[in-house]
Amino acid sequence: MTETRVVSSFVAHTWLCDHFGHLNVRHYAGAFDDATFIFWDGIGFRPGDGRPMPVTLEVKTAFKHEALAGTVGRITAVVTKVGQKSVGLRFDMHDAEGTLLASCDVIEVFMDATSRQSCAIPDALRNRLEAYMTQPLV
Repeated sequence: MTETRVVSSFVAHTWLCDHFGHLNVRHYAGAFDDATFIFWDGIGFRPGDGRPMPVTLEVKTAFKHEALAGTVGRITAVVTKVGQKSVGLRFDMHDAEGTLLASCDVIEVFMDATSRQSCAIPDALRNRLEAYMTQPLV
């Protein structure tokens, strides 16, 4: 079974909510984007020095339950797929009671920093990502 890891937290501040009092869709996007960066940092991958870097190719967000002003919660991450050049990640946003508020499926493609072309995931990172599909993300 694939394990999840808490990678971020959020607060649905009043000023982030729409006219219905719900967290506005653009702020879900920001929370999930932050979680993506925090995920990579959390597994020890820090782009730089001309190394291949992950870039977001596709994002699919599903809204499951309303996040009202004042909602506090967390975002968990799991690796769903590891390909030759891409990785699938799933982020779930839960409130403090554990209710699933939204899910975000992300496909990240690795790019060569110089050529700006897709490239293979570095072997050491690929091995780590594959291990995380069946072991806790710690």
